[in-house]
Amino acid sequence: AIDPSISEPSESLQLKFDAEVTTLIENSPANDDLEIGPDGFLYGSDVLDGGSALNGKKIYRFNIVDGSHTVYAEGLNVPIGNAFDSNGNLFVSNFNGASVSKIDNNQQTTSFSTGLSGASGLVIDSSDNIYVALYNSNSIKKISPDGTISDVVSGNGLNGPVGITYDTDENIYVANYNDGKIFKIEKGTSTLTQLTQITGPSVGF
Repeated sequence: AIDPSISEPSESLQLKFDAEVTTLIENSPANDDLEIGPDGFLYGSDVLDGGSALNGKKIYRFNIVDGSHTVYAEGLNVPIGNAFDSNGNLFVSNFNGASVSKIDNNQQTTSFSTGLSGASGLVIDSSDNIYVALYNSNSIKKISPDGTISDVVSGNGLNGPVGITYDTDENIYVANYNDGKIFKIEKGTSTLTQLTQITGPSVGF
């Protein structure tokens, strides 16, 4: 998590590990977003379907103790972002499908929101509002629990936004895939502040 009390952008983006990192799964079928569910399982997106093009359609559920996995949902359309709401429903952004799907506790998949071109990373706040980064339109949208879509911010430096998260105060952080710029959006505002830029190809996750 990002500590909002750290004032220096360079410090706020440092990751500090206090445990040994080990490989849980070799040759995992998941190759994009990972999310720990309320049940303690790890949920991962497959966006490639065994190839190199964006054709993936599945979400996998992994046992983090032994690494075993099963298909949790399928029939999606390049599921790039995953997040759980307070009721344990999994919401998934479909990059090629321009939509967000809802997978309930019975593993039933329904369409929750459409018209979201290039839907990428998403997060859900404590009030179950969804914030989704739209790669194609360089914008962030908010989807309320009743499905109402509203604008959070558009343009202003966003350039292929994909990575998205928030801190303990629910300020949002967004990363551009195309140029590596990372921004902060103050909670409840459309104020976009650039924190830093990470150089290199395709680093905005």
